[in-house]
Amino acid sequence: MPLTYSVWGTARHIGGPKSLTQIPHSRTGILKEFRFNAKVFHLLNLSFHLLTVFLIFWLFCFLTHHPIGSFFGALLFAIHPVQVESVAWVSGFKETLAGFFGVLSIFLFLLGQETPPKSRTFKFFFVASTLSFLSALFSNPTSICVPLIIVVIQYFLYKKERFIVGTKFLSPWVFFGLGFIFTQRSSQAWSNNLHWGITLKEKTLLALDSLSFYFSKILTPLHLGVDYGRTPQWVLSQTSIYTTAQLFFVFLVALTLFFRWNKMKWALASQGVFLAALVPVFAWNRLLFETSSSVADHDLYLPLLGFGLGLAFTIKFSIKKPWVLSIATLLLVLFATRSYFQTGYWKNTPHLLSHALELNPESAISHRTLGYYFEKEEDYEKAISHFRAASRLNEQASDYNRLGNIYLVLGNFGIAKTQFEKALSLTPLSWVDYHGLGLAWRGLGNNLLAQENFAKANALSPRSWATQNALRHVKRELSTSSKRGKYSRYGK
Repeated sequence: MPLTYSVWGTARHIGGPKSLTQIPHSRTGILKEFRFNAKVFHLLNLSFHLLTVFLIFWLFCFLTHHPIGSFFGALLFAIHPVQVESVAWVSGFKETLAGFFGVLSIFLFLLGQETPPKSRTFKFFFVASTLSFLSALFSNPTSICVPLIIVVIQYFLYKKERFIVGTKFLSPWVFFGLGFIFTQRSSQAWSNNLHWGITLKEKTLLALDSLSFYFSKILTPLHLGVDYGRTPQWVLSQTSIYTTAQLFFVFLVALTLFFRWNKMKWALASQGVFLAALVPVFAWNRLLFETSSSVADHDLYLPLLGFGLGLAFTIKFSIKKPWVLSIATLLLVLFATRSYFQTGYWKNTPHLLSHALELNPESAISHRTLGYYFEKEEDYEKAISHFRAASRLNEQASDYNRLGNIYLVLGNFGIAKTQFEKALSLTPLSWVDYHGLGLAWRGLGNNLLAQENFAKANALSPRSWATQNALRHVKRELSTSSKRGKYSRYGK
């Protein structure tokens, strides 16, 4: 995501980033304050979300020729509760930035299709839309779905000739996008998300389960959280997965046939946009930090475009029925109210993650993050409790490392030694754990073993000033103690 990180890199200079020497540290050595101006990062999310909503309104006006319906459709995209995660979470910037450039590329491409293919205007729109697509792709790789969305819109809402011409110009986008994705997969640490083989049948079941989950959260956005715990292993272990997947597949086919039978091409287009935007989520595995759940609210940021388009067309064709507009207004009011309360969970770390643990008590990532938070606040009793819970649910060396550092500060060197040894059993080449183990042995009065572990840490990380300093001190103490022993032997 080079563009996303470039914007973040620029934003960190706004508001004067603090020097590390100016930020107070906890007794365990972690920063107690955020180094950068957090308001700038939150403002970026909100600004690009509003810009995307503005573009969506004009895109819907272009497709429906109905401003009122377009307003309602864009408003649905703007205030739906599942959008809270992408807008309120700083890391959600990749969705809002990619969403802005993705919608811009769709709009510009469709505008270009209204002009003669050999005209300068067409060339201008095509180049501009291509640059926007590349910007979206460099913001978030899931933006590879943008050409698919355009194909769906043109297939259902345009004439056959226009569809064929548009598809021809989109082919370079698809080839470049696929090349970009496969290059990323070969150069980054992608997780297979399952750690064991997965068949096509199982992948289909997972996709249908995720789709049904997303449909339920869009229609009834209740109990939204940052970690649903729906890992592939958990989903496939449920005996009801075959029944629910088959029922949802039947529902999806029946809905498609109903739209087709009634010649509701606009409904098929809306459904197709929603499904096309989710293709990258189902086709490629997630990154390492997303393996705690196969579904997440931020996955729905761009797919919600399909539901917004459907609402815009529904109001267009039902504007003469007052009750339709009344129901749509009531629905949006309910969604806005739900979003208001959902945003409240994001006011601080303990509030958000305590809510996450209410929804999913087995969320290791929530326990781990709360452990870091309470360690920063020097509430070590709660920190220990959460780190231990995280290690029980999903054992990681970092949990034992943090526990070891906390017990060093508390003076429990024996327990600290045990924690660092557990961490090294998982990551044998971790210099920080050897350093911590050296501190624990030094606290227990065994300078020889402390020197041995400091030496190992120094060999793994020769540039660590803390390890070099500790190694010098322990060598000096050993030298002093040996001299004292020598003098006492000769009665001096």
